[in-house]
Amino acid sequence: MHWEHLLRQARDSFYSIFFMQLVCLLTISIYFIKDKASKSLIYLAIISFASITQVFIEEFDQLIDLKKIMDLKIDQKAMYIYLVVEIFCCGLYIRENIRSTLSKKLILGSAVVFGLYTISFGLLNFASKFLPSHIEIIEGLIIITYCLYFFYELFTKQPNKTLHTDPSFWAISGMLILFSATTPLFLFFNYLRAIHNPLAKSLYAINNISYSLLFTTFIIAILCDKKSSAKTPNSLL
Repeated sequence: MHWEHLLRQARDSFYSIFFMQLVCLLTISIYFIKDKASKSLIYLAIISFASITQVFIEEFDQLIDLKKIMDLKIDQKAMYIYLVVEIFCCGLYIRENIRSTLSKKLILGSAVVFGLYTISFGLLNFASKFLPSHIEIIEGLIIITYCLYFFYELFTKQPNKTLHTDPSFWAISGMLILFSATTPLFLFFNYLRAIHNPLAKSLYAINNISYSLLFTTFIIAILCDKKSSAKTPNSLL
């Protein structure tokens, strides 16, 4: 067991990875405990579960040091699957909360294209030990576009909507914050890792903190959904 390596990695990112895991587990727990009116909340739970699974795989890989056994970065391979799950769940959740039929089709189509590209790239470059940052950058730009369209509809077609009690407002705000923070990070991450690896490891805390904020907004969304369902028990989104 390589506990020292795991703790050193966590220390480099100011132990933000552990805080992210805690908030993620709290999100999953609240989802299963609370009554829900909106079926689309399942997508938020799937993202949370996929994220905590990916982190556990990464930590297991660091503890066992599987790359010495199979000469592969197992955690990096799992990232391909995680990113596909993430874009589909973000896209489907936003799709459930917009009105335009054309936009719904574009969201689904772009998610399918991204998923096919990501899986194909992973299979064709299976020997590569690191996930290329351009995949994360593309995913980030796509989901930012989804989020911006949601807010366009929200502020132009539903200007009187009460935002602080609306679950979709909180969840999609979290998605926008996450990818607005991490997309620029991954744009320069490989360069930073090449010229100053310790700095790159420290800056990776931005990713962990952003995901912590994402899961926090998911918790608020789930709790807001519970409040709205209490007021209108027979209504579904």
